[in-house]
Amino acid sequence: GLAYALKGDQKQAEQNLASVKDSAAFLPLYSLGKFWVLSRYYDANLAAEMLQKVLGEHPGFLLARGYLGDTYNKIDRSKDALAVFQGYLEILPSNPWVLSRIGYTYSKLGDHTQALEWTNKALRLTPSDSEILLEMSGRLVDAGRNDDALAILKRIVADGSARGEVHLRIGYILI
Repeated sequence: GLAYALKGDQKQAEQNLASVKDSAAFLPLYSLGKFWVLSRYYDANLAAEMLQKVLGEHPGFLLARGYLGDTYNKIDRSKDALAVFQGYLEILPSNPWVLSRIGYTYSKLGDHTQALEWTNKALRLTPSDSEILLEMSGRLVDAGRNDDALAILKRIVADGSARGEVHLRIGYILI
């Protein structure tokens, strides 16, 4: 069901998910498949509610926490996203990805000082991680510091770890 949902085949995804929905066992891939179907074909708010329910029953399902926080940010519920990521941080207090998501969420809330501070915390843990550097460039652009963001993006290119999004962001800054 998850594979079909990711592929974009709603009918097959729903048919496969329906065949296992009443399982007594916890099936994390079922939950992710249901999330993708709900968020893609129905309503992101319903998808978020479903993930919140799953997390109430399985608080250690970290991938669902990430999806929930990111979904809240997408549906303009960034205060809720912040709470989700702060809860995630209680479980993994030194996780660079979680720290950077908190930085992103603060940026969505308009607090660029906190956004940069949290993303810097992630960078201190993994100073050469191209994904965290990319996140920092985004927070710098959000804060209006395009020259600093461009310097970071050029560093990623020079390190040889630039994927397409890095070049896209360079273009965005230069235009």
